[in-house]
Amino acid sequence: MKTAPRLQRLGLQTVGDVRRLSLEALRRHLGAGAGTEVHLQARGIADDRVYPASERKSISKETTFAEDVTDPAALRDTLRWAAQEVGFLAASSIGYPSPSVMAPRRWRSRRWS
Repeated sequence: MKTAPRLQRLGLQTVGDVRRLSLEALRRHLGAGAGTEVHLQARGIADDRVYPASERKSISKETTFAEDVTDPAALRDTLRWAAQEVGFLAASSIGYPSPSVMAPRRWRSRRWS
């Protein structure tokens, strides 16, 4: 059984609830390994590292206008800015030899094309 349901069955809903239990009580209810791990994590003590789930597959830069923009020059300048940002990020990252730029549009019907 997963740890969260076991904690909930003990009436523990928050980290504060878990912190109020002794190490011995957590080990008794969750087992030696899980009880010790939960005890330490509830106190902000952890030796585990966070690893990305996968390598980055894309780079993007976006902005949202406060109002609809129909001026071609403003749209072109914004697209140029976004392309430069993506190019800079791609150039500073290994493994991105040729970035591409996509510019989604929203029509009045709120459909994307």
